[in-house]
Amino acid sequence: MSKEYFAISVADSKIPFRVFYERAATGAPVVRPECKDLVCKKCGKLSTHAALQRGVPNLVEIDSGLGMDVAVSLDHILTLSRRAVDVIERAAPGAVEFFPPTNDSERYFAYPRTIFCPPAGARTYTPVEEAVPGEAFQVRGRACSSCRRFRSVTFQPAWFEPPSNTFLGAAQCEPGGAYGTESFTWLIASESAEPLRSLKGCSLRDLKAERDTLRSRTHLSL
Repeated sequence: MSKEYFAISVADSKIPFRVFYERAATGAPVVRPECKDLVCKKCGKLSTHAALQRGVPNLVEIDSGLGMDVAVSLDHILTLSRRAVDVIERAAPGAVEFFPPTNDSERYFAYPRTIFCPPAGARTYTPVEEAVPGEAFQVRGRACSSCRRFRSVTFQPAWFEPPSNTFLGAAQCEPGGAYGTESFTWLIASESAEPLRSLKGCSLRDLKAERDTLRSRTHLSL
């Protein structure tokens, strides 16, 4: 019997903030000077994990009064309260790499240890093509010849089945646009999910229910 999973949804922050990007004089977001050497010279995407390993620039201001245990920055970085770190570590020990605060924000930063990527040979969608039922990843554009990241990747979690030994992992997405950081859709096994319901700013999507609804609409037996 296959394991069931929930997708973790994070509410939009009431106080928008950036981690590795800042606002230029023109109003457009640009990579902070401390991270510019981590940007791919061919496609302009920022190596999110390398930036987190280096540490969040001290100039970053993240209001500790966000009022949420879980929040996502405008540049797609998942930030957590100390309480959220403890809850997640108890629910899925070792599944998340936590980066401690490097400033006065008291917010931690999270990166998945298990990452799901588009399968080799995944077909390339047109820029405006809608997701095909049964296909979890939608790849748009070729992979960069240097960093191998795609121009754009979206993800439909209801059509994805993680390996059965996964308790908590995340699908790598590429939102494109002004920010060159990755975005992740986090998935957690049902037997590990319950503690996360207590976290403010976090909700769980029942993927089995979503999948059953989609099957009934598309007549697929996936």
